[in-house]
Amino acid sequence: MERFVKIWMLLLMVSVCACSSKGGGYRSGSGGGYGGESICEEVCVEAEADMDFDNIEEINLGNTNFERKLIKEGRIHFETTDALKTREKVINIVSECKGYISKDNSTQYNTVVRYNIIARVPADKFELLLNRISESTEKLDSKDIEVLDVTEEFIDAQARLKTKKELEERYKELLKKANKVEEMLSIEKEIGILRAEIESTEGRLKYLQDRVSYSTLEVNFYEKIEKAEKSIPFGFGSKFTTALKDGWEAILSFVIGLTKLWAFLLLGVIIFFKVRYLIKRRRKKKKQNAQL
Repeated sequence: MERFVKIWMLLLMVSVCACSSKGGGYRSGSGGGYGGESICEEVCVEAEADMDFDNIEEINLGNTNFERKLIKEGRIHFETTDALKTREKVINIVSECKGYISKDNSTQYNTVVRYNIIARVPADKFELLLNRISESTEKLDSKDIEVLDVTEEFIDAQARLKTKKELEERYKELLKKANKVEEMLSIEKEIGILRAEIESTEGRLKYLQDRVSYSTLEVNFYEKIEKAEKSIPFGFGSKFTTALKDGWEAILSFVIGLTKLWAFLLLGVIIFFKVRYLIKRRRKKKKQNAQL
């Protein structure tokens, strides 16, 4: 691991110099005061001179006996006879383990109601949480545990962060010495690029640390619900009564439907009487003309 980090740091310094010189490096003229070297070359030379690769482990976690960075995740699936009580029990166990619920969903389809709870607890309480929930299950269907070792990625991110911060400081020192607008703009551009990369790396480190500090357990359980079968009426009297009831409900539905169309019915009545009035008036007029 130590040899890997040393080699990676050396390659990182070379790649940073190459990329930066393409994007924003410049060379000063005969009177620029920078000896004809690009800003990126000067910064990288200073960084390499100050970096002690023999003690590179100090960038990371101090020595080879560093603490492993492990992400613990698990999923458990089981059946229960009372989903509501099981949900309450799971929430109480999570609370006793100093954790919290990040997701709590429930769905019902036909005769099955399902719950999906995602709990996050301190890493040292993960096994306790898993064991207590497993012991309280009535019928365990599946249990899946996964441990992801992100130690190497964590060390790599720390090394990147330290290197980029040192390069940023050197650019700031050069910015104080710059006496031309072009020089200032070029250095500020490089600082902006480094600052974005630093913030991205810091965000990644915080994310990894959160995943390491708090383990995640997804709890899925379900309850089968039996639907009460409707009793089928038997005999003429029962069927006749049912038919009368269904007929009355049909009449009510028809009346309600007409009520919803009251505006159209009113418009129809108005049109009917208007047409009738015009027809009578026309007949009366024809009759008067015939008499003349």
